[in-house]
Amino acid sequence: SCCQSLVNSDSDSEAVDSYDPSVLGGCVKNLENHIRLLDQSLEESSGTGVFRWIQQEQQHSGDDDDNADPTPRIAMATELDADTRFGILSHGTQADPIFNYGNRASLELFEQTIETLCRTPSRRSTVPELMEDRSQLIEAIERDGHGTID
Repeated sequence: SCCQSLVNSDSDSEAVDSYDPSVLGGCVKNLENHIRLLDQSLEESSGTGVFRWIQQEQQHSGDDDDNADPTPRIAMATELDADTRFGILSHGTQADPIFNYGNRASLELFEQTIETLCRTPSRRSTVPELMEDRSQLIEAIERDGHGTID
């Protein structure tokens, strides 16, 4: 797991993350719960959660069988964390949000460790030449409730 060095494996499912805007940064501690929250949040804002979206993408590409169970399970959260095909990032709710999670695909894409990512404000997630594209994506997310990069 990408975040394994950041969590105590004995109490991983017992760890509690604070999502209060006063939290200055740091990586999530409870991977299963955090990915469940990401899944719920995306489902509420777009109608399709992370796991269902991935299942649909896999079916379109022929990577998965039609009988797959879309229900998130602990193993699925762990698999999503280690996945290199689908990048997942999240940030906190601070005034200047700081990343609090990135799976293996996003860490490879950004060429960062999870420790470094979790100290990075999300506004620094692109090079200056692409800031306008980033701004347009953020506007779309705020307007539509979600965004994807094709």
